[in-house]
Amino acid sequence: PEAPVRTWTRQNDWGTNDDAFPNEHQHLYECIRHGTSPICQAGDGLQAVQLAEAILQSSQSGQPVFFR
Repeated sequence: PEAPVRTWTRQNDWGTNDDAFPNEHQHLYECIRHGTSPICQAGDGLQAVQLAEAILQSSQSGQPVFFR
């Protein structure tokens, strides 16, 4: 298994909870408008969901959870 994440950088972070979705939507709109690729791809979204599910599973079981 891979080593757990120990640090997080704010590079390309979307902001606080209050402005994250509007910032993401604005970025997607700009990508569509200018024909460019978004920073986050479908695989990034899938990994985010898998991470959230692993966090829930770990919190319920009290054990580390690994995913690919």
